Amino acid sequence: MNARYIGMALTLLLGLTPTFLAKQPDSSGHTERRPAIEFVSSTRTAGPEEPASTTANTVDVTVAPMGSLVFSPSAVTILVGDTVRWTWANSFHTVTSGAPCTSNSAFCSPSDTNCSSGATSNMGDVYTHTFNQAGTFAYFCAIHCFSNMRGSVQVLAPFINISSLNNDITGFTINGQTTATTVHTTVTLTTTSDLTTGFGNPVSVAANASGAFTLTDGSGMNPRFYRFSYP
Repeated sequence: MNARYIGMALTLLLGLTPTFLAKQPDSSGHTERRPAIEFVSSTRTAGPEEPASTTANTVDVTVAPMGSLVFSPSAVTILVGDTVRWTWANSFHTVTSGAPCTSNSAFCSPSDTNCSSGATSNMGDVYTHTFNQAGTFAYFCAIHCFSNMRGSVQVLAPFINISSLNNDITGFTINGQTTATTVHTTVTLTTTSDLTTGFGNPVSVAANASGAFTLTDGSGMNPRFYRFSYP
């Protein structure tokens, strides 16, 4: 790779995916491979301008494990479009959104309706809520909020940052960084040698707990376009 392109970082902002171009050899036989960017719609975004993902993750929270007045874990981090699933280990508790002891009716067990009533659920019951906007969302048990039975959900807007693009005779190795969350994020790579034929051959890889990932395309020295998306 030409030295002036090494280390060039390309960041995927919400709703955008980058494409990388490897150029064909010139008349002297020299092959220059460099990143190029094409912005397209992402498949992993949410909110009014950004439709929710159809393949999101689910994070589990236990309500009152072993009879304790806690949510476990009490704080989780997810991506826009992910779901939190609360399971009751003991009866007579609620999941009610808002500041401690004050419902804001954004979400609540068992069905996101009449949140101010503080209707309790029983052991074995399950309540789920999908978060389609970024932000931090506090919740509490309406029966035990003064006993500090509280939790929070941090919802992050997804991104992809390409940190390096390397190649040899076997193909391309792409290192990147995405959003670090409680549940490891899956990144999908599709490729094409000709934009008129469209992208295909999807390859998925899970980012680690820090959000780092590596993808390898063993297509050799042929020119390639790359597109990343969630998942």
